[in-house]
Amino acid sequence: MRTPVEVTMDHISERLVALQAARWLPVLHAWLSQYRGLYDVISGDSESPESQISVLLEQIDIPLDDNDLAARLARLDFLTWRARNGAQPWAPLEVPFQQFWVEGVAIWQSDREYPEPTETEQWLLNCLRKVALCPTP
Repeated sequence: MRTPVEVTMDHISERLVALQAARWLPVLHAWLSQYRGLYDVISGDSESPESQISVLLEQIDIPLDDNDLAARLARLDFLTWRARNGAQPWAPLEVPFQQFWVEGVAIWQSDREYPEPTETEQWLLNCLRKVALCPTP
């Protein structure tokens, strides 16, 4: 039986193909892997990162502008979650949440995205450039 996340990722894949933007799929997989496990420890009705991305992609039409997509992705609600282990803050673009998580980590939601949206945009676009450099089989 497939998990809801797997079903949502399939929908994201299909939507990216429809938008002629399949090049974004490995970028989104890499980015989302940094947040894997966060929503397992958050209680409440927050929508998963995958669901938020899926909803966003439904609002976009062809031609898709990479800079616009990166800017919109960098402002999704799931980016307002923070974690801290003692004095050590979680840096989501550097350390996957599953690697950071230990019992006793403080988790809270802020009113601002972290990292700053411009930093996340650059990270996403840099990943996209790296994907573009990879030869296709």
